[in-house]
Amino acid sequence: MKHMEINFFQAYLVTLLLESILLFLILAKEFGPKTILINSIIANSITLPFVWFFFPALNIGYVNRLGISELFAFLVEGFIYSKLFRINILSGLKISLICNAVSFLVGLI
Repeated sequence: MKHMEINFFQAYLVTLLLESILLFLILAKEFGPKTILINSIIANSITLPFVWFFFPALNIGYVNRLGISELFAFLVEGFIYSKLFRINILSGLKISLICNAVSFLVGLI
């Protein structure tokens, strides 16, 4: 099977699609699709450039870089979701964990 490389823009779109769908499934009873999409765009627009451009520039080894960048995305997005959706931090972190875990696993595929 041939390995397919994707660029930042493609990764950004796939991440937005996946995480927005997950956010909608989790939060649709409390928030409208427009709010969910806007908040997903805000959170991912803040974190994904760090994951793609800043962390890879660090000379700390692939596994360390991957762990740190994924932890960063999870924590920052959890905080952002708690503020934007006006939910408690634990709920924001749980939602972020789900979104980032699925996004990460799909990225591996």
